[in-house]
Order: sequence, then C-alpha cells, then structure tokens
Amino acid sequence: MGCGRPFDEVIAIAPLQRCHVMLSWCYLLLSATMTIECLDLSECQAALGMESGAIAAQDILASSSFDEASVGPQYARIRTDVAGGAWCPSTQIDQTRYEYLQVNLHRVHVITCVETQGRHGGGHGKEYPTFYMLEYWRPGRTEWQRYKGHHQNVLLKANFDTNTAVKITLDTPIVASKVRFVPFSEHLRTTCMRVELYGCEHKEGLLAYSMPSGEFYAGHLFDDRSYDGSRNSSGFLTGGLGQLMDGRTGGEFALGNGIVSDAANAEQWVGWTKPLVEFYFLFDDIRNFTALSLHVMDSSNSIKEAAVSFSLDGRHFSHTLVEYFRYENSSVAPGPDWLSIRIPKQCGRFVLVNIRNTGKLLLISEVRFESGDAYDVEIVTDGPFVGRISSPSFEYVWLITGLLGCCFLCALLVTIIAIRQRQRKVTSPSYTGLKSTPQAEHIAVDLKTGQMKVIRDTELWLPFLNAKANSTNVYMFDSDKCAVSKILEAPANVSSVQPAESASTTPLIPLKSSSSEEDSHCLSRKELFFENMRSEYDNPSLHYAASDVRIVPLSKAER
Repeated sequence: MGCGRPFDEVIAIAPLQRCHVMLSWCYLLLSATMTIECLDLSECQAALGMESGAIAAQDILASSSFDEASVGPQYARIRTDVAGGAWCPSTQIDQTRYEYLQVNLHRVHVITCVETQGRHGGGHGKEYPTFYMLEYWRPGRTEWQRYKGHHQNVLLKANFDTNTAVKITLDTPIVASKVRFVPFSEHLRTTCMRVELYGCEHKEGLLAYSMPSGEFYAGHLFDDRSYDGSRNSSGFLTGGLGQLMDGRTGGEFALGNGIVSDAANAEQWVGWTKPLVEFYFLFDDIRNFTALSLHVMDSSNSIKEAAVSFSLDGRHFSHTLVEYFRYENSSVAPGPDWLSIRIPKQCGRFVLVNIRNTGKLLLISEVRFESGDAYDVEIVTDGPFVGRISSPSFEYVWLITGLLGCCFLCALLVTIIAIRQRQRKVTSPSYTGLKSTPQAEHIAVDLKTGQMKVIRDTELWLPFLNAKANSTNVYMFDSDKCAVSKILEAPANVSSVQPAESASTTPLIPLKSSSSEEDSHCLSRKELFFENMRSEYDNPSLHYAASDVRIVPLSKAER
C-alpha cells in the first residue's frame, strides 16, 4: 500500500472481482474450522536465518561492496567468520553517504529484534558500525519506509568493537518482507557489519489500518507515535501500521486534576474525545472473522456503542450485523481491560469499525482480530466474550419479508393460471370443425324428409353397413322402398363427390319387405340436391360434408 495515499485510493490499486459465488463460499465456511491468529510477541523472537543459513545467499543484497569476493553481502552472517569476515561497502560512511545491506524474506514477517556485529576477520578486522538505520518494505507499498521508535528516533545504537554482537528490541515491531540495514556515522569512517533478524511470520494478515489521529487531553498527546503511514491535512492516518497492532498492551495510569500520572504508560495509548471514531482495516486476503478484541481503558465508561461491518472490495460494506452496547449495570472494573465482540463468521478483506464515545476520553492501546484464511479448519477461542450480536435491522427484515411475499404471490398466480387452463381443457370438446370424428360413423340421408340421421343401432344395420370402415360413411336412405345405398366415404376429406361405381342397394329387411322394381318412381332421373340438411349429430364437419353431397338415382341394373 502506497505511503501517503488516501485509503480509498489505495484500495483501488488492486480491486477484487466481486463474484456472487463468494456468498456461497462464505456459507460453506460456516462448517469449516479455523485457527485464530493473534500477534504474541513472546512467541515471536526466533532468529530468521542469517546465522543458520536459512536465508539463502541470493537473498542477501547490497548497494555496493569493497570486494565482492571477500567482503560481499553473502558474508554478512552474524557470528560467522568466513573469507573477509563481514560485508563492507565500497565507500566510507558519514552522515551523507547512503549504503545498505538488504535481506529478502519473501513472505511478510514481524520483526521484533535486530542484531549487529563488526568484522573480526580472524583478529585482523578493525571495522564496525557505530549507528545504523532500518528501512523496510511490504507488499502494497510503493516506497521504502524508515523505521522510527516511539520517540521518533531513526538511529539505532550499534557496536563498540569488532566482535561483540549487540541485539536491540524494537519499540514497535516491523511488519515487512524486506529489510535494509543502513550504516551511519557522524564522522567519516570505514564500516563493516554482520547482522541477524528476529521475529516470526505474519499470520494475522493485516496490511494497514486507517483512523483519525489521536488528540491532546490533560496536557498529553495520545497519538499513534509509531504509525508508518501518511497523515493528511485533516489529521487522518492512512495506509500504515502502528501501535494498535504492535502486540503490546498499554499500562494503567491516572488522570487526576487534568494531569497524567505516568507519562510512559500514557504513551502506549491512542485517545479521542470525539463522539464517533471510525477505523478501517485492510487485510492481505479474504479472511473469515470470528471475533474482534479491543484493549480499552475503562471501557464501561468510555464506549457507548461499537459496530462492525465487512467488505470484499472496500467500497460496499455489509449491513451492520455485529454490535456492542454498553449496559447500564456493567460490572467491568475501571482500568485497562479487553473488550471482545463475537463475530458470527463474517468473510471480508476490509473491516469497518465504528465506535461511539460516551463523551469522555476513549483510549485504545491494541486491536486484535481473531480470524483465519478461507481454508483453515479449526475454531479455537479462549476467554469470555462480552457484548452481543444484534438482531438484523428493521430495514433488513422488511427487505427479506418483501422478497418472500413477492415469491409467494408469484407462486399463487402461477397455480391459479395452471388450474384455469386445466379446467378449460376438461370442459372444452375434444374436436373442432376442422377435425374428423374420432371413430367411424354411419349417417343416413332420408330422401323423403331431407333429414340426415346418425345410425346408432349399428348391430341392426350391420348387414348393410361397411363394417371395415374406419371413417365417416354417408348412405342414401329411401324410407318408402326401405332401401339404402352408400354414396360417400370420409366426407370431411373429400372436396367433391362423384357417384361410386360400386355403390349397391340393399333392402332393409328388418324394417320392411323388399320392394319391387316398379317402386323406383320415387326417385327422379334428374340430379337431386339437398340443401340445409340438419343432423341430430351436431358435428360441423358433417354439416359441411352433407351440403356437398350430390345424390344420383341408381339405375335398375345398378340396384
């Protein structure tokens, strides 16, 4: 993260793709476990590998060397006397010369101590550093940062001879992946040095936090003295780390009659009197949070309310689901204490914390997040939690209720439409005027009355009908002569009908006796046309077919 850039500009450097699957991912994390990572300085004191060789030679660089083969940077390992016995820059050092020895750690580490030693060279060496400065770099920064202690000192006391190692514990740990040793001297001198770094890997993942600068109160400035970011014109701190994440908790002091009783302990605290204080925290990757802990002075009388929100991209923060309220009957004793707020497993890379002050001085010395990366698997918590998780806001409840109501109405509407369509299918006829009848029908046209009837008693008429017919058949029926002749087959599929050559006339034996040939006078020799025929079988296709029927009397021979 760039030094001196506003927080909202910094987060735009590497925007995250906002993907909807992240919601599903966070949901799956609810069943995962996670290891809590908090900075514990007592367990962050290990040598990082200059002496042991864990830091490879290619990861030790220098601005220059007097002789690369004998006093190059690869020989700057503490308590190791090989070749020339140390690293020596090509020029002598004074207040204006800038030379450095650089160590690359690759991963981000917390540096708690540094150690230096001069060049012994088998008893022949005479060079050692008297002072030096530290510079460091971590991912996201655009320039190297020079280390400053609580009192803004940049010079660190080094050695007084060529063989004695001097180890210094830093006021504020350095969070970095690269570290430079910059030798310094008030007077021109030849300088050579060997070094070691102490600390641990930075597993908490915090890269920067932003907040308002501390305020004056009772004649004392309660400010973040070791903050390594930038400060804008309004006093807002952005893009750095400092006292609130240095692993050290503040000691107790009194504010009696407007006077600070212990200035040394007071320097460990950052304080505000404004009613609302906002903190922004940026992590190296998306993490799964379970708790936030604040080391606060007299929390029961200074904090009225705290709210925590989370974001994946730094611009769109979630609804505030985690809140802490001060209870009137709080039994927390005055003095320094941890205030812990449980978080119901929230995913995010950015965290926004809003604290409402009661109007008194709000003092915080340390902030800790209990979190793990997205793939950790065990949740370990110790110590009691105070505070609570608030219920969702009314706005959130109404939003959910409205969505559920809309879903219910849509489902009800679809059900009603489906039922009505099914009822229409049940009540509507299974045929239309453009469809033929679903089974074979036998229709007789009475020449005397001009009526068209459906033959329903098919068993009685079976000897005279076409038993193999699978479609509608029309017959000419003479009630006087008791005779029937087939004149049309499948009328719905025929546009014009001609007399069938094979048409035959059969006496209707069940009705009357056979008629004689002389009885054919009832049929005229001219063409007969029947119009406006009506049928008991109300089928439009049959009406259409009957209106096109042309009945031709049969000759005696054809009968």
